[in-house]
Amino acid sequence: MLFELDLKSNGHKPEDAIDQLVHVEIVRYPLGQYPPLGRIAQVLGTDAQAASDIDIVVCKHDLPRQFPAAVIEAAEALSPMQEADLKDRLDLRNLPTVTIDGPATPTGPAIDDALTLEALDNNLWRVGIHIADVSRYVEFRSPLDIEAQKRGTSVYLDDQVVRMLPEPLHDRCALAAGQDRLAISVLVTLNEKAEVQEFEIQPSLIRVDHRLNYQQVQVIVQREHPPEVAVTPAYSLPAIEELQEFGSVFGMLDRLFALSQAARDQRHLRGAFELNLPEKVFPEENNPELSRYMSTKFQYDDEGAMGAMVVSSLLPARSIVTELMLLANHLVASHLIALQVPAIYRVHRVPDPATCRNC
Repeated sequence: MLFELDLKSNGHKPEDAIDQLVHVEIVRYPLGQYPPLGRIAQVLGTDAQAASDIDIVVCKHDLPRQFPAAVIEAAEALSPMQEADLKDRLDLRNLPTVTIDGPATPTGPAIDDALTLEALDNNLWRVGIHIADVSRYVEFRSPLDIEAQKRGTSVYLDDQVVRMLPEPLHDRCALAAGQDRLAISVLVTLNEKAEVQEFEIQPSLIRVDHRLNYQQVQVIVQREHPPEVAVTPAYSLPAIEELQEFGSVFGMLDRLFALSQAARDQRHLRGAFELNLPEKVFPEENNPELSRYMSTKFQYDDEGAMGAMVVSSLLPARSIVTELMLLANHLVASHLIALQVPAIYRVHRVPDPATCRNC
């Protein structure tokens, strides 16, 4: 729909926008005989070819790149952890705790999940799946809460990100090594076949001992050279001698890997299936220099349109996080259903059979 509007001055001269592609924000919609009022938010370029694709997408979907001043102030004013915050929380700081993720990147998500493992009697294991407790810092109907509701989620655009929460809050909640952090913990008791014996969901206090990336974990779990764990040489892996600082958790990672494989088998028994997608290497993990010129997770055609999101299964060690997070999600969902608590579930639609045949 095309219509005329009056432009309100806000730092951009209207004459500078002549014959330009611009992003205009509506300040006031038509009111009686008064036309709509707008302001120039951004001059994009002379035409769609000259404008940045990212800028066009952000404007088209009205994605807010900047946070309001009140939201930034609220995030920066967050109080540090208090003694009162520890009340009624399980103190799990005595347990060896690890995070496993890809290499740190400026636009990557903050580390928000961690794992622990305890040996129990009768060949049982208690796996702790810990998620950063952001709710402690985002009070209901606070500026942070209202802004997060407006945004809904973080949006990743190639190598850029439009965050749902401001950076100071990310830093406060991220599960950084050596820092006490509040978490929500799913504590699952499993047998050797990863059959769930019992579980509980508890607010907790944790402290990450080691942050590892996928390549490091891969070297650790394949150090005995079992053929089913060996990885393709497409990835550049560190030498085991370089990882001795993590020696105290070698056995823990071995057991977590074995349990994750058993959990995958249990998931298949429930009717899950695997997508046999073409194997891809994430450039940022294999070759930092190459990652400057190739997208790590997205493939584009010659016109710049995204054709596929790439998932790499070349590193079996990835399944530790994948399978245990899926298990935690499944258990939390079953718990909410049993309590008949209203909740939002991610339900995937039934795939088109014709599309599946062409895969």
